[in-house]
Amino acid sequence: MEFNQNHMNVSIMKSLKNVQNTLEADLNVPDTKQDVEKLIETRGEVLLLETEAMVDKVHIAGELLVRVLYAMQGGTLSSFQHSFPFEDDIYMEGTLPEDTIKAEGELEDLNVTIINSRKLAVKSLLGLSLRSIDVDVIEGAEEVSGEEGVQVLRRPQKMTGLIVNKKDMVRLKEEVTIPANKPNVAEVLWDSVSLRNPEVRLMREKIALKGELLFFVLYKGEEENIPYQNMEWELPFETELPCRECESGMIDNIRLNLGNCQIDVKPDVDGEQRVLSLECSLDMDIRIYEEREMNFIVDLYAPMKKWELIENEFSFENLLIRNNSRTRLNRSIQIQGKGAALMQICHADGTVKIDEAEYTDHGIQVEGVLAITILYISGDDRYPINSFGTLVPFSHLIETPGLQKEDIYELNGCVEQLNAIMIDSNEIEIKAELSLDIIAFKKKKGRAVVDAKELPFDEEKFAQLPGMVVYIVKQGDSLWQIAKKYDTTMEHLMEMNELESEEVKAGERIFIAKETRVLL
Repeated sequence: MEFNQNHMNVSIMKSLKNVQNTLEADLNVPDTKQDVEKLIETRGEVLLLETEAMVDKVHIAGELLVRVLYAMQGGTLSSFQHSFPFEDDIYMEGTLPEDTIKAEGELEDLNVTIINSRKLAVKSLLGLSLRSIDVDVIEGAEEVSGEEGVQVLRRPQKMTGLIVNKKDMVRLKEEVTIPANKPNVAEVLWDSVSLRNPEVRLMREKIALKGELLFFVLYKGEEENIPYQNMEWELPFETELPCRECESGMIDNIRLNLGNCQIDVKPDVDGEQRVLSLECSLDMDIRIYEEREMNFIVDLYAPMKKWELIENEFSFENLLIRNNSRTRLNRSIQIQGKGAALMQICHADGTVKIDEAEYTDHGIQVEGVLAITILYISGDDRYPINSFGTLVPFSHLIETPGLQKEDIYELNGCVEQLNAIMIDSNEIEIKAELSLDIIAFKKKKGRAVVDAKELPFDEEKFAQLPGMVVYIVKQGDSLWQIAKKYDTTMEHLMEMNELESEEVKAGERIFIAKETRVLL
């Protein structure tokens, strides 16, 4: 007897670990830079460079990139950056070297202070989220051949298969020109590039991406004794990533992260430094799923023969919810006491930080903050550029029909839109739209026959059975179980008992004739 096998790749989350690490260090001002008199703005980013699964632990290596915009003596601005490497072994019970590790790093807090004009103190809190995932191949028979009279029982099972599981990257290149009413660029002092309104669409053999890059620069003009200049652009982009396994009906779970961005100043057609070249890497953590119905054989037999079934028992996760929820924020913020009086907003930058996500009967209740940094032109003649940061709390309920407390979900938040509007010299109105993306899975178990071994049939025992049996159906019995027990077929029992369907009820009488079975 030959078995025609079918298989599917699935992913099973084995463990989840959230940890916090502190990183404290002194930061020396580079020799090529002037002394620090006042810190204007500091920014940090956690970069995970290496993750390695080991027995009961995961090795993490990365770096904290810190950028500093500061004022020198006399109020002139300058900036520099520095990377602090870190590594750690994080205990995760049950993890094996062959497991896939999904790791994310977040800068939860950054505090930079001046020790002296040549040295800064950096104190940071890093948040690391680790998922240990077992990518397995489920296998089971769907057809048998080479044997007469074999009866098979199939159990249709809707399953979510993992089609693509990889990391990739696309490069985004843009060029912008400084408006005619602005001076030439002598030096870019500060910049910010943010991803806005990303859209992902699966197509045949490719992934279509679109969105916007919010590009901000603060620069020094070529002419002396002119104010610092700032510009901001919204740069739409569309691109594609080849993906041979992709089809339009599949389900995507793709995390997008704007990686390293390189900014260069280039001459225009007249030879003047007025063109900014922007090149960014868009890092992608790609998981693509497909829902399929598998018809694995879960039982089989042949009348007048005896088989030992070899079964495969497996675990898998079925897609339950894929939902993108949005929430709006509208808040007035007083800056009095946070810096000099505001004259003009240069740029607003924001990051979603999720503090708590709690399961409720109505969905997932999310509590968090929007961490905002405002760079602005102040009324202080000595320090005309200033900044302040603030936290705007938010609370949002994500509707998750069918989700149970024991189910698995991933939650990701990002800023879709952020506007800071100046009300007066001490007040700013914040308008923001946040995206909360959730994907949830339900853990399930299954089994399938993969092979069978024929054993000797006890003909003497069979001969001692009565010629006619009246079987009274018990609670939980099925016609399949009865037919298998008495070495006959469901078709024969239905014909003999004039049954219209395979359904039987407790207390029902089923007549089974031994003579008919012998003729099979």
